[in-house]
Amino acid sequence: MIPFIEAQWGTYEGANKIKHLTIKGISKYADAFDFIPYHLNETVEKLSDDQLIDFLDQYENTILRHPNVSTLDEAYFALAKVYFRLGQKDPNQKNVWKEKCLQILNYYPQGRFHREKDAAEICVWASAEFGLKVFKNLLEKDKRQPEYAGGASLVSAFLIHFPDQWESILEISKVKTNTIGTLHSIETAKTWALNVANNALAAKLKQNQNVMELISKLLTQIEEFILSAPLGEFSEQEIHEIRHKKIVDRLTQGWEYLKKKEYSKVEELLNSIFAAYEKDGEALFLDARLFWLKSGSAEEGMKRAEKNLLLASNGDRLGRGRLHNLIGCALDELGKWEEALLSFQKAEELSPQDSIYVANLAEIFWKLENKTSAGRYAKKAKSMGNQSEIVETIFRETTKNSPKE
Repeated sequence: MIPFIEAQWGTYEGANKIKHLTIKGISKYADAFDFIPYHLNETVEKLSDDQLIDFLDQYENTILRHPNVSTLDEAYFALAKVYFRLGQKDPNQKNVWKEKCLQILNYYPQGRFHREKDAAEICVWASAEFGLKVFKNLLEKDKRQPEYAGGASLVSAFLIHFPDQWESILEISKVKTNTIGTLHSIETAKTWALNVANNALAAKLKQNQNVMELISKLLTQIEEFILSAPLGEFSEQEIHEIRHKKIVDRLTQGWEYLKKKEYSKVEELLNSIFAAYEKDGEALFLDARLFWLKSGSAEEGMKRAEKNLLLASNGDRLGRGRLHNLIGCALDELGKWEEALLSFQKAEELSPQDSIYVANLAEIFWKLENKTSAGRYAKKAKSMGNQSEIVETIFRETTKNSPKE
């Protein structure tokens, strides 16, 4: 009951607000004493289809008397889920339940709807227009990773329910501030469909070949839109990610050939890759590694990597990190540990999530007899999942005489 008292009096904006903070009689504001329990969303989850109408009889009118109350988030969502389930159960009354669903979804105060992910299919099912509105609002609200906040789910639901309106998503993507968020949402939807087993929307997507083809079509057109945009419209990293995707399969095959010492085949693949994208840092790393192995010289491999660093895209942090790491490994082999340290530090700075660079820093500090730094980096590498022998040795040696915490 407290949330509804708050709704009636706590948000009063008149000149005599103080008078409205005290309840003088229940008859004047009778609906403020409506009893709506918390956790109705969980209650609905446990209901069978046959119990849904009873739930509406008990709570629907009471909830509908209280629009624009942020503390009624769960109650609104519970009603939306009931309408959705009833609409799925009774196709003949589907439009009635859709209208009710749309009504309750519009009860949320402006800017206070935060159920883009778990209500994605409900939003789209209620109305294609409403589903697109929620998606656009999400792109504006969550600039960093909208795909995980509901973007992927909304795209999946929209294409499942309205495949003939797929171009609506394409139009949204053509607004520069929406482009990358839309692209990542579609990419994530596709990834989930192919790899995630316990996601209902992903399962529906995977089973619908037509929709999967639409996703590929959308990705191709949005990527081409980004690549054809004027210089500076999108970041170097965003452009790199798209161009790298087009050559990644060939790159993987190149490493397989390298393991088998089939160097001529690696060279053929690299020529093909560079014809498509000459600035790919990971391909340039493969090229430098190939040069090292063919020449049998760490110094020649290092020189090749240094040359390739000048060619690599500034947006390819992963590839540039690997080139710096190769230079560090060559310097290590040549006994130039101080110089190697600088290269490994640059590699870690570019790709801090890669434990191999942290492990290499631990090893080089160990060789420089800086046990404190070596131990610190060994501990960090272990925390990142690195289980290499050198890391284990350094960690053991630097902690065996340390006082127990």
